[in-house]
Amino acid sequence: MRAPHLLGPEWKAVRWYASREKRDRAAADYAREQPYARLGDIPSLLVEPVDEDT
Repeated sequence: MRAPHLLGPEWKAVRWYASREKRDRAAADYAREQPYARLGDIPSLLVEPVDEDT
């Protein structure tokens, strides 16, 4: 879905969590190597925490 011809190069998604702890746990999970990935694959998602009050 991130292919530029589908959504444009500036596309991004935001997901809100009930707490900072849940957000940080989810971010760590996104950043880890996935069990179904090929050997040597590295996640290419950019995960940045966003605070509601910013």
